[in-house]
Amino acid sequence: DEGLAATVDWYRENREWWEPIRSGEYRAYYERQYGRALAG
Repeated sequence: DEGLAATVDWYRENREWWEPIRSGEYRAYYERQYGRALAG
């Protein structure tokens, strides 16, 4: 239980880390950086 609470606390304190992932901003970043290489 302590580990889960610590994990939840970390995510609450580090929103700037995970919010871009959730919003899809990371996908746009990778598409700009790697372009067609992502298509396979």
